Amino acid sequence: MRGIDLYEGAGSVDWPAVAASGVGFAIVKATEGPTVRDARFKANWPAMRAAGLIRGAYHFFYAGSSTPVEQAEAYLTTIGTLQERDLPPVLDVEEASLQGIDATIVIKEMSMWLDRVERRLRTPSGKPLRPMIYTNADTWMRLGNPEAFATYPLWIASPGEGEPDVPIPFGRNDWLIRQDAFDVAAPGVSGRVDTDVDQVLATGSHGALVRDVQKRLKGLLAEAIDPGAIDGAFGPKTEAAVRGFQRTRRLNVDGVVGLQTWVELIWS
Repeated sequence: MRGIDLYEGAGSVDWPAVAASGVGFAIVKATEGPTVRDARFKANWPAMRAAGLIRGAYHFFYAGSSTPVEQAEAYLTTIGTLQERDLPPVLDVEEASLQGIDATIVIKEMSMWLDRVERRLRTPSGKPLRPMIYTNADTWMRLGNPEAFATYPLWIASPGEGEPDVPIPFGRNDWLIRQDAFDVAAPGVSGRVDTDVDQVLATGSHGALVRDVQKRLKGLLAEAIDPGAIDGAFGPKTEAAVRGFQRTRRLNVDGVVGLQTWVELIWS
Protein backbone atom coordinates (compact mmCIF):
# COMPACT_ATOMS: atom_id res chain seq x y z
CA MET A 1 0.00 0.00 0.00
CA ARG A 2 1.30 3.43 -0.94
CA GLY A 3 1.13 6.36 1.45
CA ILE A 4 2.15 9.99 1.88
CA ASP A 5 3.14 12.11 4.83
CA LEU A 6 3.10 15.87 5.08
CA TYR A 7 2.88 18.99 7.24
CA GLU A 8 1.38 22.44 6.74
CA GLY A 9 4.15 23.38 4.30
CA ALA A 10 2.55 21.05 1.74
CA GLY A 11 -0.27 23.55 1.34
CA SER A 12 -3.87 22.68 0.56
CA VAL A 13 -4.87 19.06 -0.02
CA ASP A 14 -7.76 17.62 -2.01
CA TRP A 15 -8.06 14.38 -0.05
CA PRO A 16 -10.56 12.65 -2.37
CA ALA A 17 -8.09 13.26 -5.21
CA VAL A 18 -5.28 11.81 -3.07
CA ALA A 19 -7.34 8.68 -2.45
CA ALA A 20 -8.33 8.43 -6.12
CA SER A 21 -4.64 8.43 -7.09
CA GLY A 22 -4.13 5.10 -5.34
CA VAL A 23 -2.79 6.32 -2.01
CA GLY A 24 -4.15 4.16 0.80
CA PHE A 25 -2.80 5.88 3.91
CA ALA A 26 -1.55 9.28 4.99
CA ILE A 27 0.23 10.64 8.06
CA VAL A 28 0.10 14.33 8.90
CA LYS A 29 1.85 16.49 11.47
CA ALA A 30 -0.26 17.37 14.50
CA THR A 31 2.16 19.06 16.90
CA GLU A 32 5.78 20.07 17.44
CA GLY A 33 7.38 20.57 20.83
CA PRO A 34 5.09 21.85 23.61
CA THR A 35 3.34 24.70 21.79
CA VAL A 36 3.31 24.37 17.98
CA ARG A 37 0.12 23.05 16.35
CA ASP A 38 0.19 22.36 12.63
CA ALA A 39 -1.95 25.03 10.99
CA ARG A 40 -3.63 22.59 8.58
CA PHE A 41 -4.16 19.68 10.95
CA LYS A 42 -7.68 20.70 11.98
CA ALA A 43 -8.82 20.66 8.34
CA ASN A 44 -6.76 17.66 7.22
CA TRP A 45 -7.70 15.25 10.00
CA PRO A 46 -11.45 14.76 9.34
CA ALA A 47 -10.98 15.11 5.56
CA MET A 48 -8.53 12.21 5.48
CA ARG A 49 -11.06 9.91 7.13
CA ALA A 50 -13.90 11.13 4.94
CA ALA A 51 -11.80 10.23 1.88
CA GLY A 52 -11.47 6.65 3.13
CA LEU A 53 -7.77 6.78 3.95
CA ILE A 54 -6.04 5.06 6.84
CA ARG A 55 -4.83 8.11 8.71
CA GLY A 56 -2.13 8.88 11.25
CA ALA A 57 -0.85 11.92 13.14
CA TYR A 58 2.69 12.57 14.35
CA HIS A 59 4.33 14.70 17.01
CA PHE A 60 7.74 16.22 16.26
CA PHE A 61 9.70 15.69 19.47
CA TYR A 62 12.18 18.08 21.07
CA ALA A 63 14.41 16.83 23.86
CA GLY A 64 15.33 19.11 26.74
CA SER A 65 13.23 22.09 25.62
CA SER A 66 10.25 21.30 27.86
CA THR A 67 8.88 18.42 29.84
CA PRO A 68 7.89 15.50 27.62
CA VAL A 69 4.59 15.35 29.49
CA GLU A 70 3.73 18.84 28.22
CA GLN A 71 4.52 17.70 24.69
CA ALA A 72 2.38 14.58 25.13
CA GLU A 73 -0.54 16.61 26.46
CA ALA A 74 -0.30 19.07 23.56
CA TYR A 75 -0.45 16.16 21.12
CA LEU A 76 -3.35 14.46 22.91
CA THR A 77 -5.35 17.67 23.10
CA THR A 78 -4.80 18.34 19.39
CA ILE A 79 -5.74 14.93 18.00
CA GLY A 80 -8.54 14.12 20.45
CA THR A 81 -9.71 10.49 20.52
CA LEU A 82 -8.44 8.20 17.79
CA GLN A 83 -11.03 6.20 15.93
CA GLU A 84 -11.16 2.64 14.62
CA ARG A 85 -8.83 2.09 11.66
CA ASP A 86 -6.61 5.04 12.59
CA LEU A 87 -2.90 4.39 12.93
CA PRO A 88 -1.49 4.49 16.46
CA PRO A 89 0.01 7.80 17.68
CA VAL A 90 3.43 8.60 16.22
CA LEU A 91 6.54 10.07 17.91
CA ASP A 92 8.90 11.66 15.37
CA VAL A 93 12.52 11.58 16.57
CA GLU A 94 15.24 12.82 14.25
CA GLU A 95 18.47 14.85 14.33
CA ALA A 96 16.73 18.15 15.12
CA SER A 97 14.89 16.46 17.99
CA LEU A 98 18.09 15.76 19.90
CA GLN A 99 19.04 19.41 20.50
CA GLY A 100 22.55 18.37 21.53
CA ILE A 101 21.14 16.75 24.67
CA ASP A 102 22.82 13.71 26.21
CA ALA A 103 21.40 10.47 24.81
CA THR A 104 20.38 9.13 28.22
CA ILE A 105 18.20 12.20 28.79
CA VAL A 106 16.65 11.95 25.32
CA ILE A 107 15.82 8.28 25.89
CA LYS A 108 14.26 9.03 29.28
CA GLU A 109 12.15 11.85 27.84
CA MET A 110 11.04 9.74 24.88
CA SER A 111 9.92 7.04 27.31
CA MET A 112 7.90 9.58 29.29
CA TRP A 113 6.11 10.81 26.14
CA LEU A 114 5.41 7.30 24.90
CA ASP A 115 4.14 6.08 28.27
CA ARG A 116 1.87 9.09 28.74
CA VAL A 117 0.27 8.75 25.33
CA GLU A 118 -0.09 4.96 25.56
CA ARG A 119 -1.87 5.23 28.91
CA ARG A 120 -4.34 7.76 27.55
CA LEU A 121 -5.28 6.35 24.13
CA ARG A 122 -7.09 3.02 24.06
CA THR A 123 -9.18 0.82 21.80
CA PRO A 124 -12.92 0.41 22.52
CA SER A 125 -12.09 -2.81 24.41
CA GLY A 126 -9.75 -0.87 26.71
CA LYS A 127 -6.45 -2.05 25.27
CA PRO A 128 -3.72 0.62 25.07
CA LEU A 129 -2.63 1.86 21.65
CA ARG A 130 1.11 1.39 21.62
CA PRO A 131 2.63 4.37 19.76
CA MET A 132 4.82 4.15 16.68
CA ILE A 133 8.31 5.66 16.43
CA TYR A 134 9.48 7.53 13.34
CA THR A 135 13.25 7.83 12.98
CA ASN A 136 16.22 7.10 10.74
CA ALA A 137 19.27 4.93 11.28
CA ASP A 138 21.72 7.82 11.81
CA THR A 139 19.58 9.41 14.52
CA TRP A 140 19.09 6.06 16.21
CA MET A 141 22.81 5.39 16.30
CA ARG A 142 23.43 8.84 17.80
CA LEU A 143 21.13 7.76 20.60
CA GLY A 144 23.37 4.76 21.20
CA ASN A 145 21.11 2.24 19.48
CA PRO A 146 18.80 1.90 22.52
CA GLU A 147 17.07 -1.43 23.01
CA ALA A 148 14.31 0.03 25.19
CA PHE A 149 12.13 0.85 22.17
CA ALA A 150 12.59 -2.33 20.12
CA THR A 151 8.98 -3.45 20.67
CA TYR A 152 7.43 -0.25 19.30
CA PRO A 153 6.14 -0.29 15.71
CA LEU A 154 8.74 1.39 13.49
CA TRP A 155 8.28 3.95 10.73
CA ILE A 156 11.74 4.18 9.21
CA ALA A 157 13.03 6.96 6.97
CA SER A 158 15.13 5.18 4.35
CA PRO A 159 14.81 6.65 0.84
CA GLY A 160 15.97 4.93 -2.31
CA GLU A 161 15.95 1.42 -3.69
CA GLY A 162 16.83 -1.88 -2.05
CA GLU A 163 16.51 -2.97 1.56
CA PRO A 164 15.73 -0.20 4.05
CA ASP A 165 18.45 0.92 6.44
CA VAL A 166 16.92 -0.34 9.70
CA PRO A 167 18.88 -0.02 12.95
CA ILE A 168 19.26 -2.95 15.30
CA PRO A 169 17.58 -3.71 17.73
CA PHE A 170 14.49 -3.34 15.55
CA GLY A 171 15.74 -5.88 13.03
CA ARG A 172 15.72 -5.62 9.25
CA ASN A 173 12.31 -7.24 8.91
CA ASP A 174 10.62 -5.36 11.73
CA TRP A 175 9.66 -2.03 10.21
CA LEU A 176 5.96 -1.32 9.69
CA ILE A 177 6.19 1.68 7.33
CA ARG A 178 9.09 2.89 5.21
CA GLN A 179 9.45 6.51 4.10
CA ASP A 180 11.01 5.91 0.70
CA ALA A 181 11.16 9.36 -0.95
CA PHE A 182 11.38 12.98 0.22
CA ASP A 183 9.89 16.19 -1.18
CA VAL A 184 8.00 14.95 -4.23
CA ALA A 185 4.83 16.02 -6.03
CA ALA A 186 1.61 14.13 -5.38
CA PRO A 187 -1.84 14.27 -7.02
CA GLY A 188 -4.24 16.41 -5.00
CA VAL A 189 -1.53 18.23 -3.04
CA SER A 190 -0.57 21.80 -3.91
CA GLY A 191 2.93 21.48 -2.44
CA ARG A 192 5.40 18.66 -1.87
CA VAL A 193 5.12 15.51 0.26
CA ASP A 194 7.16 12.52 1.34
CA THR A 195 6.06 9.08 0.19
CA ASP A 196 5.77 5.83 2.10
CA VAL A 197 5.13 2.13 1.67
CA ASP A 198 3.97 -0.49 4.16
CA GLN A 199 5.68 -3.71 5.11
CA VAL A 200 3.92 -6.87 3.88
CA LEU A 201 4.23 -9.97 6.05
CA ALA A 202 3.64 -13.33 4.42
CA THR A 203 4.66 -16.98 4.68
CA GLY A 204 8.42 -17.02 5.25
CA SER A 205 8.55 -13.67 7.09
CA HIS A 206 10.01 -13.66 10.57
CA GLY A 207 10.83 -11.34 13.43
CA ALA A 208 9.28 -9.21 16.16
CA LEU A 209 6.60 -7.77 13.87
CA VAL A 210 5.38 -11.27 13.01
CA ARG A 211 5.38 -12.11 16.71
CA ASP A 212 3.26 -9.01 17.35
CA VAL A 213 0.73 -10.19 14.75
CA GLN A 214 0.65 -13.67 16.25
CA LYS A 215 0.03 -12.28 19.75
CA ARG A 216 -2.82 -10.16 18.50
CA LEU A 217 -4.41 -13.09 16.67
CA LYS A 218 -4.00 -15.31 19.72
CA GLY A 219 -5.66 -12.66 21.87
CA LEU A 220 -8.84 -12.87 19.84
CA LEU A 221 -9.54 -16.30 21.38
CA ALA A 222 -11.21 -17.72 18.29
CA GLU A 223 -10.29 -21.24 17.23
CA ALA A 224 -10.64 -20.37 13.56
CA ILE A 225 -7.91 -17.74 13.84
CA ASP A 226 -5.41 -19.45 16.16
CA PRO A 227 -1.92 -18.78 14.72
CA GLY A 228 -0.29 -21.62 16.66
CA ALA A 229 2.98 -20.91 18.44
CA ILE A 230 3.96 -17.29 19.05
CA ASP A 231 7.45 -17.76 17.65
CA GLY A 232 7.92 -14.88 15.18
CA ALA A 233 7.87 -17.25 12.19
CA PHE A 234 5.09 -16.72 9.62
CA GLY A 235 4.15 -20.30 8.74
CA PRO A 236 1.04 -22.11 7.48
CA LYS A 237 -0.85 -21.80 10.79
CA THR A 238 -0.25 -18.06 10.92
CA GLU A 239 -1.36 -17.69 7.31
CA ALA A 240 -4.53 -19.66 8.02
CA ALA A 241 -5.21 -17.51 11.08
CA VAL A 242 -4.73 -14.33 9.06
CA ARG A 243 -7.19 -15.59 6.44
CA GLY A 244 -9.71 -16.39 9.16
CA PHE A 245 -9.32 -12.93 10.67
CA GLN A 246 -9.64 -11.25 7.29
CA ARG A 247 -12.92 -13.09 6.68
CA THR A 248 -14.34 -11.93 10.01
CA ARG A 249 -13.43 -8.31 9.20
CA ARG A 250 -14.58 -8.51 5.56
CA LEU A 251 -11.15 -7.70 4.24
CA ASN A 252 -9.48 -9.04 1.11
CA VAL A 253 -8.69 -12.64 2.07
CA ASP A 254 -5.11 -13.14 0.89
CA GLY A 255 -3.36 -14.49 3.99
CA VAL A 256 -0.81 -11.68 4.11
CA VAL A 257 -0.54 -8.83 6.61
CA GLY A 258 -0.20 -5.39 5.12
CA LEU A 259 -1.05 -2.13 6.82
CA GLN A 260 -4.82 -2.50 6.46
CA THR A 261 -4.89 -5.92 8.12
CA TRP A 262 -2.45 -4.81 10.83
CA VAL A 263 -4.56 -1.75 11.67
CA GLU A 264 -7.68 -3.91 11.85
CA LEU A 265 -5.82 -6.20 14.24
CA ILE A 266 -4.81 -3.45 16.65
CA TRP A 267 -8.43 -2.26 16.89
CA SER A 268 -9.94 -5.76 17.27
